[in-house]
Amino acid sequence: MFSFIHNIGPWEIINLVLLLPGIILYLIIYLLPSIISYWQSKSVIKKIFIVNLLLGWTVIGWIVSFVWAISENQSKECQNTVETNEPCEWGNVIKVAKSKGITPQMAKTFIDKINQN
Repeated sequence: MFSFIHNIGPWEIINLVLLLPGIILYLIIYLLPSIISYWQSKSVIKKIFIVNLLLGWTVIGWIVSFVWAISENQSKECQNTVETNEPCEWGNVIKVAKSKGITPQMAKTFIDKINQN
């Protein structure tokens, strides 16, 4: 049943051992745009992954998904703070403060006092 296993010689094993890292490296490079967008916690990670997976085999599709992944796209939380010229990390603070009935200025004052100590 598994007689083909007995016919494997040392050179076939060496070729297999050398081939596996190459396949893994190829997959990492192929999925690099998706990996980058995952690390940056982008809100469009699913879209980048689909473009990367379906069109990545074309050079143009891979380049498009790569540029899209490394572009400076603001997340949804940061878009709320654009009008107030606040740093991005204030987006979640302001959102939570508003939901608790606290004004953003009160939240900033409180956090500034904590940071001073």
